Amino acid sequence: MGVGTDPAYLRVLDDLRAQIRDGTLLPGARVPSRNGIIARYGVGETAAKHALAVLAAEGLIEARAGSGSYVRRTPAAGRLDHDRPHFPGSPFGLAGPAAPLTRQATAAPVPSAGNPMPAAPATAASASATGPMAAIRVAAAGSIAGQPHGPTPEHAAGTALTSPATHGQRQADAGPARAHPVRVCWEHQSERVPAGRPIARRLGLAEHDPVTRTRYLLTADGHPVQLATSHEPTALTEGTPVALPEEGPYAGRGVVERMKAAGITVDDIVEEISVRPALTQEAATLSLPPGASVLVVERAHRAGGRAVEVSDIVIPADRYRLRYRLPAAAPAPPAPAPPTPAATPPAPGTAPVFTATPPPGPRSGPVATPAAGAAAVDGGAA
Repeated sequence: MGVGTDPAYLRVLDDLRAQIRDGTLLPGARVPSRNGIIARYGVGETAAKHALAVLAAEGLIEARAGSGSYVRRTPAAGRLDHDRPHFPGSPFGLAGPAAPLTRQATAAPVPSAGNPMPAAPATAASASATGPMAAIRVAAAGSIAGQPHGPTPEHAAGTALTSPATHGQRQADAGPARAHPVRVCWEHQSERVPAGRPIARRLGLAEHDPVTRTRYLLTADGHPVQLATSHEPTALTEGTPVALPEEGPYAGRGVVERMKAAGITVDDIVEEISVRPALTQEAATLSLPPGASVLVVERAHRAGGRAVEVSDIVIPADRYRLRYRLPAAAPAPPAPAPPTPAATPPAPGTAPVFTATPPPGPRSGPVATPAAGAAAVDGGAA
């Protein structure tokens, strides 16, 4: 389409976006004001306002009250390695060494990724929570204050949670130490809720069937990294020691081991990756501007063709790249079938035994089978 047929704001938008991406407008630089755009590009106020709104929604600029709009400073993209496929909540870990991982239950609700369900009533455990768990609060920028932080991405600083069914703290070795290890913390909260329509469809349940929902928030050195929300049918593990992902003898061991302990063999894991604008609560939790892009990994653990757990992992698209390592060696070919043993000729002086096989089709009467030694075959009559 020619410039004359494009909406006027697109011409402004394309030019400002190109200047930001090629470095003409550096991070922190002031973007032309609405009046400046009108004068420079010869467009109306509506087009100027729309162009600035789209740039803000794309996360390229940020508005400062009473000052104007500025190119947003974005950190260099980090990497999340797909190196822990059976880790609870998310298979993506921070690249590089980290301090020992802290896994901690929280009394404040971690926001759910894509299934806004009403919070369950608070339990005695959550009501009596003290120390760091009780100190969780939502800061204005959407980050968690008063929390220790440790290593592996799933939780992000964020909004309040309710009614944790899990309570306590566990630590695990997350990698070798280095001079300045990153401290990463996984906060988690589990509760039983009725399945919303999207989750029910993915799990093959009826809407409102009970599911166990576990929400995770990962922070690294106090900064949000990722959110994860896991759902599994409550009926699969109810009454077993593995009913809750972060409690009991298999706490923190992941879906595959927990399901195996309940007599269910997970034989397939499927992941689908997409990009979409962050939901309002996700943006606040991950300290993103409204409408910023996030990577969404929809994950399913399957057993015999049925999903036994589904999860949604939400990661800021401008901060992290997902890295997969795939084996280059081809799988070993199947072992050849053992050779059919050759027929052993009869020893001299012995008579082979023949079994008469009836021809296909109807027959009448029994078929005789000569007894051993009844006939000696040597080229002549017996």
